[in-house]
Amino acid sequence: MPKKVRWLRTAAILTGSVCLFGPHSGCATNRHTAEFSQAVTGEPTVGRQARPSAGSYSQDTASDVQLVSYPPPAPEPSVADNSIEAMPTEVGSMELADQFVVMALSTNPALQAQRQRIALLRYRIPQVRSLPNPTVSETFWPFEGNALQTAGGRAASQINLSQAVPWPEKLDSKAAIASREVCIALAKLREMEQDVVQAVRLAVIEANVAAESLAIVDEANSLVDGLNEVAETRYRAGGPNASQRDVLRAQIERERIAEERLQWTKRQEIAKAELVRLLHQPLDLDDTFQWNLAPVHQLELQLDQLVALAQQQNPSLSGLAQQVARDRQQIQLASLENRPDFQVGMNWLIVSQDDAISPVANGHDNFGFMVGMTLPVWRNKIHAGIQEARHQVAASTQMLASETDNVASQIRKLLAEYTALSQQENLVRTRIAPRLDDALDITLADYSGNRTDFSSLIELHRERLMVELQVLQLQAELARSLVRIQRQIGGETMPSL
Repeated sequence: MPKKVRWLRTAAILTGSVCLFGPHSGCATNRHTAEFSQAVTGEPTVGRQARPSAGSYSQDTASDVQLVSYPPPAPEPSVADNSIEAMPTEVGSMELADQFVVMALSTNPALQAQRQRIALLRYRIPQVRSLPNPTVSETFWPFEGNALQTAGGRAASQINLSQAVPWPEKLDSKAAIASREVCIALAKLREMEQDVVQAVRLAVIEANVAAESLAIVDEANSLVDGLNEVAETRYRAGGPNASQRDVLRAQIERERIAEERLQWTKRQEIAKAELVRLLHQPLDLDDTFQWNLAPVHQLELQLDQLVALAQQQNPSLSGLAQQVARDRQQIQLASLENRPDFQVGMNWLIVSQDDAISPVANGHDNFGFMVGMTLPVWRNKIHAGIQEARHQVAASTQMLASETDNVASQIRKLLAEYTALSQQENLVRTRIAPRLDDALDITLADYSGNRTDFSSLIELHRERLMVELQVLQLQAELARSLVRIQRQIGGETMPSL
C-alpha cells in the first residue's frame, strides 16, 4: 500500500475526522525506496581526449618497443576542457555521477601532476637515445722559449675534438627502457583516475542515500506529529486508555527522529565536502539539489568473466606488466656491457715559423685523427650487472603474479558480498517491509478501537522506519559493491548490467 494512502487511512482510523490530521496529510509523499540509484557505467569520455590504455602495449619482447611508433600520451586538455562552464551541468544531459567524474578527471590536482610527470618522462626518450656531447680542448704554449718545436716550426697551439660513441644497441636499449617508463607512468595515471572515479561515485552514492534517508525521516516525522496530536486530543478529552505517558512517548519519538535527521544531515555534508575535495572547486549544492541517478541493476557476469576483464584492464596489473618488460630490457642493456664503446676525434696543431729553431721550418699546420675503444675486461663486474637485472625481472614477475592473485581475490570477495547483499535486500524489501506495513495498519486499527496501547503503536512505527532505512542502506551497499567491482576491473569495459 503506498505510504500516502496508508497515512490517510491512518488519519481516518484514528480520528474519524479529517480535522486532526489535516495539517499533516499533505506532507506524506509516495516514496519508492526500492529504487535507490547510482551510476556504475564505465569511465565517460565526454570532454576528454581518447588515449591508448596502458595495458595495450606488448610486454613479451624487447623489439616491440619502437620509438617511432610509440603512442604518445594524450595532449593536455584545453582551457575549454578544464573550465567548469565546458562541463555538462544539467542532469538530463548526463548522469549525475558521470558529470562529477568528468569534472574531477579534468580538475583534480593529483591527476594533473601525474600528467605532467608523463610529459617529462616523454622528453627523456630523446635524451637517452642521443650521443653524449663532444669534447673540445686546446693546448697552447704561452712562452715562446718553452714551446714545442717541430721540424715544421714552433707549435703555437693544439686543438683537440673528441666524441664518445657507445655501442649502437646500447642507445636503442636505453630509449626502449625510457619508453617503458612512460608506459608505467600511463598505467599509474589510469590507476589514479580509477581511484578518483571510485571516490567520486562513492561520494555521490553517500550524498544520495543521505538525501533519500532525510526524505524518509521527514515523512516519518509527519506521521509522528499526527500521532502526537491524537494522543494530546485523547488526553485532553479524558478518553479511555489515554494518559500523559502517551503524549510524552510521542514527543520522545519525535526527538529521536530529529536526532536521526541530524545524523543523516551530517553524512550528507561530509559527502558534499568529499566531492569538493575531489573536484578541486566549490560546488553550490543546497538542500534542494536533486540527487537523481539511475537505478541499480543486477550484475550478470560470473566470477571468471570478471577476473578475465580485470586481467585485461586493471591498471595496476598493466603497470606491473610494463615493469617486467622494462626489467627484461635491463637484462639486454646489462649484456651489452660486453661490447666496447668507442672514442673518435681529431687534432689540429697550429705551427708557426716565428722563433722556430728548425732550419727547414715551413709553418705548415699538422692534422691528425684519433680512434679508441674501451676494453670490457672486468668480467665479474659485467656478470654481476646481468645477474642483478635477472633477479629484478624475477622479482617483478612475482609481484605481477601476487597482484593478479590479489585482484582475483578482491573480485571474488566483492562478488560474494554483492550476492549476499542482493539476497538480503530482496528479503527485507519484498517480505519483511510489506508485513510490517500490514502489522502497522492493524495496530493503528486496534489503537483506534482501544484494543492496544500507544507504546505498541510507537514501537511498531519505529521498527517500520528502521526497516525502511535498512532497505535504503542495503541498496546503497549494492551500489558501492558495483563501484568497487568496477575499480578492480579497471573501468574501461564495464560488466553487463
